[in-house]
Amino acid sequence: MFVCAGNQFDFCANSGFALAINSVTRLLPGSIAPLGPVCSSWIFLSRSCSGRSVLFPIGWESRAWVRSANVMNARVALLVMLISFYGCTFVLEQPVSSLFTSTPSWIHAVRQLRRNGVSIWRQCIQLGAFGGQTQKPLHLYSNNRGLLRMLYRPLTGVDKLRFAANSRLATLGISKAGRKGVTGVKSALRASQRETQLFTACACIDATHLQCLCYIFSSLVLYFN
Repeated sequence: MFVCAGNQFDFCANSGFALAINSVTRLLPGSIAPLGPVCSSWIFLSRSCSGRSVLFPIGWESRAWVRSANVMNARVALLVMLISFYGCTFVLEQPVSSLFTSTPSWIHAVRQLRRNGVSIWRQCIQLGAFGGQTQKPLHLYSNNRGLLRMLYRPLTGVDKLRFAANSRLATLGISKAGRKGVTGVKSALRASQRETQLFTACACIDATHLQCLCYIFSSLVLYFN
């Protein structure tokens, strides 16, 4: 098992995308490739700057960082098709408010896979059930329905007590100008992030049934201008 993550795997660079494709072609049938694309321009917090919406998920491509995220989206969609055609499993992670899977590129990939008998499933999980300090609901997309079911874990009473104690990490409210906004202590929010939770969840899967030979983690550095 090896991890493909780093600046050299920047999907917005041709060399990085070529390395990612090379890694996918080395997967053995039955392998799992978790994908965690950068969500910063896709979630609701950046809608006023990215111009993205349910009706217009592409956003304002006149802005370099929005355009880069769209390139990443299209290339992730291509990788998802390639992973599926190689007989492997992918797991794509995005926050519930993300519009990453509403783009024409992703929809085209889903339709192409469906024509070839591959269905894409969605499962909602909460990172709080895996030890996170907040509930942080996520959507997992995969061509393996059984895997998504195995990753689901309900919240326990202990988890709910932890969330009540950490309820002040972020607050959604309306400013004096009448705009919706989210406030919170940056240091506390940063400390609450658990980047390995999804990998921890995947590690709970019986390795005798799923060959975890290659993890492709595409939460890569995007160069904002």
